[in-house]
Amino acid sequence: MSWPEGRDPLEQLTLLGADWLRVLRADPGLSARFLPADWPAARSAAVYRRCFDALLLAGQRRLDRELAPAVPG
Repeated sequence: MSWPEGRDPLEQLTLLGADWLRVLRADPGLSARFLPADWPAARSAAVYRRCFDALLLAGQRRLDRELAPAVPG
């Protein structure tokens, strides 16, 4: 999975994390045996992980640039 060019990866990681927390808060946290067979927890986690992995390297690079000491010019 690739991420759209021109989008700020740190912003996207932050939004992804906020959305994921919302999903986790809505999940009842019950054992799988008490949930319907089509409960989307595993699929949701897989989508989150793919998106996170797609953004991680670009996000790390962006953060490194932001935190790098200014080079005197």
